[in-house]
Parts: sequence; structure tokens; C-alpha cells
Amino acid sequence: MGIFNLGKDDKEEAAKKEQEIRGVLTQALGGELQNIRVDYDDGTARISGSAKWHATRERVEQLVNSIKDVKKVDAGGITVQKQEAAAPAPAAKPAAAPALKTYTVKDGDTLSAISKEFYGDANQWQRIYEANRDVLKDPDMIQPGQHLRIPS
Repeated sequence: MGIFNLGKDDKEEAAKKEQEIRGVLTQALGGELQNIRVDYDDGTARISGSAKWHATRERVEQLVNSIKDVKKVDAGGITVQKQEAAAPAPAAKPAAAPALKTYTVKDGDTLSAISKEFYGDANQWQRIYEANRDVLKDPDMIQPGQHLRIPS
């Protein structure tokens, strides 16, 4: 009888952890991740769903890794939707533009990593993307040597 109760308790704990992970992702990512599915077993969280950007998958891994008792995150089940690039945002008037820093992209950089370096928070990558929409058509396609504006 004790073995059956242990199995039932494990399933209940896994279901609670799956619900916690789903809640964290929904709250932090909003509409960036759709059709979220979470499977949790023995410290491993397997996440699937549909994301607008590759950077969303990186954010999922960061968010889920920060949850207690999660030892490993497998976000390989997240598919990325290809979207047409939006038209560049109109250029700001020089007098109204806030002070900007610049950054030259290095091999292996991501907007999340650059955001972590400048803001201390990888989840602020969209600020950099929005400030550079005239040169970045896709936030997952930054190239070494590109000069990015970093808003303050």
C-alpha cells in the first residue's frame, strides 16, 4: 500500500510543479509562448509550445532553471514561428532621442546576453531589439560586427 501512495504522491507533486512552471512562463512571457505544454519528472522539465522568436526559447530556459527543484530544462519541444519582418520603426528626431550607448556584436552574442550585460536582466532584450529595428529584421539574427544602439 505504501508503494502505491508514494507513486500517487510523486504524480501529484509533478502535477503541481508542472502547474507552477506553466504559471511562471505564462506570467513572464505573455503571448510570446503559445500552446505551452510542461512535463516534469525527477527534476527535468520538458517544455513544448510555439514561440515567435528563438530568443523566447532562451528565456524559457532561464526562467525554468530559476524554479526550485528544477535540475534540467529541455526546451527542444518549442517550435519557432517564422514571421515576416516588420517595417522599420520611423527614425526618432535627434533632439528627442535619449542618450544611447553602442555595442559591437561579437561571435556567439545574443540579445539576451547583451541585455544581461547592460541591464543586469536578460529579459530586457526587447529594448535593444526595438532600438535597432532598422538594422535587425529578426532578433535571432544578429551578426558579429553589427553596431547596436543600447538605450538607457
